Amino acid sequence: MVPPRQRIAQTVARLIVRCMVRCMLLSVALARCEMTAPNIAIYELLNQMLQASERGDLAQAEKLLKQALDADPENMEALRHAAGFYQIVKKDPARARQYAALCRVQASAVTAQMDEILGQSGKSTQPPAARHIGGIIGPY
Repeated sequence: MVPPRQRIAQTVARLIVRCMVRCMLLSVALARCEMTAPNIAIYELLNQMLQASERGDLAQAEKLLKQALDADPENMEALRHAAGFYQIVKKDPARARQYAALCRVQASAVTAQMDEILGQSGKSTQPPAARHIGGIIGPY
């Protein structure tokens, strides 16, 4: 039988290792999401597209949107803006659905990656219910 202090020390050591692994995975994920010059250019194009759309210059707005999509056809923000632009502004639901479907694929990939980082692959995303154990209330 392991003494209680040793068991606590082992548990703490395991938790530290898990945290270190998760931090490493998170740093890799953040490195992938780094704001590179092409990403910044896409956000600038999307901002210009929104401004053109607000002033009623729909041809310019569409041109800027296409430039953003050409720069990165998998950029989730560009896909989301395209879906909204074609649904709301251009009244082209077929094209809007096309971009919405592509955006959903990217969102699913991001969700899977975040679930992996959070250690929730295949697990429920709801927090455990609080329980009362030995005078301590918390998720156990």
